Amino acid sequence: MHEPSIQEKREGEAFGRLKDGRPARLYTLTSDALSLSITDYGARMVSLSAKDAPGHSIILGYDNVAAYEADPAFLGACCGRYANRIYGARYEIDGVAYNLPANDAPHTLHGGPKGFFARLWEMVAVSDDSLTLRLISPDGDQGFGGQLEVEAQFVLSGDGLTVTYVASTTKPTPISLTHHPYFNLRGAGDIHDHVLHVPATGIMNGFQDAARPHDIHDLEGHPELDFRAPIRIGDKLSALPVGIDHTYAVEKDAVFTLSHPEVARSLTVSADMPSVQVYAGANLKGGRNRPGGLPYKPFEGLCLEPQAFPDAPNAPSLPPAILRPGETYQRQILYTYR
Repeated sequence: MHEPSIQEKREGEAFGRLKDGRPARLYTLTSDALSLSITDYGARMVSLSAKDAPGHSIILGYDNVAAYEADPAFLGACCGRYANRIYGARYEIDGVAYNLPANDAPHTLHGGPKGFFARLWEMVAVSDDSLTLRLISPDGDQGFGGQLEVEAQFVLSGDGLTVTYVASTTKPTPISLTHHPYFNLRGAGDIHDHVLHVPATGIMNGFQDAARPHDIHDLEGHPELDFRAPIRIGDKLSALPVGIDHTYAVEKDAVFTLSHPEVARSLTVSADMPSVQVYAGANLKGGRNRPGGLPYKPFEGLCLEPQAFPDAPNAPSLPPAILRPGETYQRQILYTYR
């Protein structure tokens, strides 16, 4: 992708067309240290690189919107209206039951088959270093109650990227927004030699335990999933043939760190959310073409997804994740690459 002109930064570059013919745009933001590209399709992060290493993106991406529309792996996407899973594809608020599409049967994943990742967002503000996108999710969208108005703001400042979500609703609704970039500090190859640090306070059973999915356990009983001290990811994957796709309980503003012994910079992620999903990309395989045409392979990217707990609307034991009329949902994720 070429370096966009000032005019293109304001209007966005053409990024191809969706199957229904609508055009998608690509916006490129810059700070004195970073360059970030975002498409209005799914509010997806397409590339993130240091300005002194142009073309070396540390997130996996595609070079046209058609590839994103065909992508089942949520590359770089904004996940909503509810990130992660709602178990049984159903929830109840104030005695009213809502049935959702089970796109990860028997559960609803990342808001359903036409979640926020599969929508064309509206650009409402753009500058050299910031972009705000808006989406209106109507009452009944993917089965959820209430019209939800959402804005996602991306701001580059020095070596940091701040993503801020703001939302309001006309009816009580579950809400949990996050982004789903796949990180690879080398830009290609597997993530086995990356070193991960997640200072978690516990780990959730999750969808892997249908009987007690909401239980949170001390990591002392799960050494194969313990990243409380920095450790090479491959050392854990060797004991986890199906990979890592687990929810960790964390303190507010806990800092997660990803590094690589051959890369001078490291990535940190922090957020004002109670959990983080760590996913090692086991399902990255076949037919998912990066720029240049080569397919992505399993374990080529690591996702760190701050969020509300999965299925919190159905679990009184977990921190609530319900937004009501008159309230404002606001959450923030900070990515730093230095």
